Amino acid sequence: MIQLIIVLSVIATINAAPTRCCVDKKFTAIMTDVRSVTNGLYVYNVMSEDFDAKLIGINTLVFNPGQSSVPTGHRQVQDFNTKKQYSITPQGCNVSDIVFDLQGPCVPDNAEYLGSNYFGYGVGSLKYDAYRFTLEKTDANITVIFTQGDCIPVLEGVSGVINGVAVDSTYTFTTYEKEIQDRSIFNIPSSCQQS
Repeated sequence: MIQLIIVLSVIATINAAPTRCCVDKKFTAIMTDVRSVTNGLYVYNVMSEDFDAKLIGINTLVFNPGQSSVPTGHRQVQDFNTKKQYSITPQGCNVSDIVFDLQGPCVPDNAEYLGSNYFGYGVGSLKYDAYRFTLEKTDANITVIFTQGDCIPVLEGVSGVINGVAVDSTYTFTTYEKEIQDRSIFNIPSSCQQS
């Protein structure tokens, strides 16, 4: 009987949700929508997030196989201080309201722990934890996978409706850096300020 209790305790510990991790308060990563790659569009985004300043900046680039990456001139800045999103293109700027709050750097309290597993095989495998939650003030579900131990985002699925727009995307995160080397990603042109 004591052996059964010990075995059940070990199983409960193994299946228990880990302590909710937090990403760095400032980071830069390459974010790619998997669907765009499978459709033959070699587009990726350099994304910088600064939780202290409440800013997210995204710079879109095109990759041409055998050549270097080229900026498209399309950028996006989300300023959660003013609750405004700036979509910047060579043709101008579009300003829209952000209806949700900036998700903090930690896995939210309302996130459901989905479990852990591995990417890869053997010594080169990457252990991860997966969570799912609803983005507040939207009808969008977020499923996100973080590396165990250092909480690096690896994969994120977004489905539902945000700001009245249907969303269904899966993003990979690569080239993660625990800093923001180029803060110009947050610059908002004067033409946007007048919009």
